[in-house]
Amino acid sequence: ALTLGIAIMLWPELARRSQRHALWLLMVAGMSCALEAVHSGTLLALLSASQRFADAGMTDAALAAVVGSARRWAHFTQLAFTGGWIFTFYLAMLRFAFVPRWLAVLGLAGIVAQFAGVTLPGLLGLPLTSVMAMPLAPIHVTTAGWLMVKGLSGKAEPLPASPRTETDQ
Repeated sequence: ALTLGIAIMLWPELARRSQRHALWLLMVAGMSCALEAVHSGTLLALLSASQRFADAGMTDAALAAVVGSARRWAHFTQLAFTGGWIFTFYLAMLRFAFVPRWLAVLGLAGIVAQFAGVTLPGLLGLPLTSVMAMPLAPIHVTTAGWLMVKGLSGKAEPLPASPRTETDQ
């Protein structure tokens, strides 16, 4: 719900500059929020099934494989959409100069690294490189701090408008 809340709060300022980008951010945030709800529901259902199975005194490697697979697919599908939201968010930060360009570029690089090290390998069943997701934490904290102190009207000049941007508005 946090991603959806941020997208809704950014809507007025972002839509003023590009309705298309504002709509993309809202749409990806909505999908991320919905998939997080599915992910959470899947985890709770799997927990209930596992507890009932254990209460019956049964242990089964097949059940463990099913539970693990269901959890993995729910998690990495949701993670892909959250990554899409983060990428769209930092693209807006860069495109409309809401934060310094260096910070927006770090955010974009951080989410690409997280996707390459965690999300994509997880979807492909390959070993994860979790350390590639760690730079996002200080980038998010710095971005949040910047936006809380400076707001959306930073001093940086926005990137030049493309012909497509003019039709957005």
